[in-house]
Amino acid sequence: MSFRRAAVGAVGALGLLGILASPHPAVAKGAYWEIRNRCPCAGPSLRTFWTSRDERMSCVDAVLDELRAASFPESILARDREREVRSRCGDPRYQCDGTPSRPCPGRSVCELTDSYCDPAGVAGVCLPRRELRRTHGCRDAPRACACDGTTHATSCKLWRAGGTLAHEGTCDEGCGGPDALPCPSGTYCLAWNCADDGGWGRCVPPPHPCYPTGPVCGCDRMTYSNECNAYAAGVMVRYYGVCEDGEP
Repeated sequence: MSFRRAAVGAVGALGLLGILASPHPAVAKGAYWEIRNRCPCAGPSLRTFWTSRDERMSCVDAVLDELRAASFPESILARDREREVRSRCGDPRYQCDGTPSRPCPGRSVCELTDSYCDPAGVAGVCLPRRELRRTHGCRDAPRACACDGTTHATSCKLWRAGGTLAHEGTCDEGCGGPDALPCPSGTYCLAWNCADDGGWGRCVPPPHPCYPTGPVCGCDRMTYSNECNAYAAGVMVRYYGVCEDGEP
């Protein structure tokens, strides 16, 4: 079981439970994050694009049906669906992958993130510069490392330069990657899939405050009594629970 699957699944489930349990669902921004987590704008997977807007909306409607079955307010569901219909998500005209075969039209910018830095490209979406600034908070965003090893002032400037985001922070803060770069003492490697499959991560200090949540399986395939102890040992959490025998 990978950390990415565990983390993404947990985020989706907790987000849905939080929305449904809220006495004021509108405050929770409706179904926005649940839709974007389960029906990403560019495509259903990291390297697969939606074939059409209709295919993507089928995914959106499935999410909305689940919320509807849980008695989520119909007025909010209708609003959220209309927003997705108006978006460019799933439209092949606004799909890009960082290669010359899928360029962005006009003055739009290709938003690309790929911790594996695959030269074949990654599923991305073309955004107008104004929307890029609005959705990513370009002015206050942290520095970002591109797949070509260049550090940019923000991820927005990286994308405007035609780069693919490998990880946040400077390139010197990178860990994992093809050479499995370690982190200095007092930090741990924050990455998808524990960065043990060639993906890049970023060396960061342990989170503070840290909440003891029960046993966790670390990226070193050792069981820790809680996530605080794992981070203190310089190890990221692979998933919550005891490590399974034969964990790959």
